[in-house]
Amino acid sequence: LHHLDLTIAIPEIARVLRPGGRAVFLEPLIHNPILEGYRRLTPHLRSPTERALSMVDIAWIGRHFRSYQHREFILFSILPVLLAALTGQREGLHRWQDRLEKLDRALMERFPFVGRYCWETVIVLER
Repeated sequence: LHHLDLTIAIPEIARVLRPGGRAVFLEPLIHNPILEGYRRLTPHLRSPTERALSMVDIAWIGRHFRSYQHREFILFSILPVLLAALTGQREGLHRWQDRLEKLDRALMERFPFVGRYCWETVIVLER
């Protein structure tokens, strides 16, 4: 979705999805200032029309469907990925990533509002 004009794509998805059908999307989020800084530093990694979604976008998308859900992932666990991308160093980062994924899950369980600052969200739309 983050590569598309939502005002065209969402009504079309709602139109072609059969009643009771589900559409599932994995999308980047825009609210994390560190990730937005990384995106600005690495525009060559994205297409010119690519745009991460906001919570307002997700709510707007959801209004076109009978129901929708979203769940966010990757808060602090993005740090080893960013470090590897910026330095080229990958050795040993997976151990930190595993620990940070556990921290992410615990934080979002206790404080759900921090989900908006995650890197990605999974959106489930049902017609």
